[in-house]
Amino acid sequence: YRKDVLLALGGFDERNLTEDIEICWRIQRAGYKVKMAYNARVYSIYPSSLRTWFKQRARWNIGGLQTLAKHFGAIFDQRKHPVKIWHVPLFTVSAALALLGLAVLTYLWLLYLVKQVGFFLETLALGGNVLRTFTFGITLDVFFILGVTAFITTLVSLKIVLDEYKEEFKIWELLCFLCFYVLLFPLAFGYSLLRVMLGKVGWFTK
Repeated sequence: YRKDVLLALGGFDERNLTEDIEICWRIQRAGYKVKMAYNARVYSIYPSSLRTWFKQRARWNIGGLQTLAKHFGAIFDQRKHPVKIWHVPLFTVSAALALLGLAVLTYLWLLYLVKQVGFFLETLALGGNVLRTFTFGITLDVFFILGVTAFITTLVSLKIVLDEYKEEFKIWELLCFLCFYVLLFPLAFGYSLLRVMLGKVGWFTK
């Protein structure tokens, strides 16, 4: 950051959990340009457990929601800048889709669970064998085809990226990432949104 610009804009927002993103948006709204330093080398320490990862995602999500709420009015700015034409619309749509996906996923799982429990209870009441009536099948429809296509495409893309950066990986790790890890993102977002709505925002550093 340019120190003079940073000080002129009031410095970092100490109440924001992603103060680096927030100041970036504020700098752009003030008419300055933000560029990527491609020759910079940075390192990140990734979470070592599921609990610390969830807290990290919650912190980033809450900070993102704080930044979006603070700068949502940018879409009404007369002057065009990245926050107005890109950041706010993208973050708004992403948040809406994440919330919709979480709601749909929760509804489908609950509906499936209720139906299965009801079926099993009815079968037991009639003296039937639950294990014999349980069947597993795959419905070959457009959603299944699209899902498999997206899964394979993502798997190949990740392999290409990892090969490009000469990163060692195991195929089972990628499969776990695609099958389980990504499903936790909507849960982390839903938890973060609930914390924001309840006003229980913390730093999630402990």
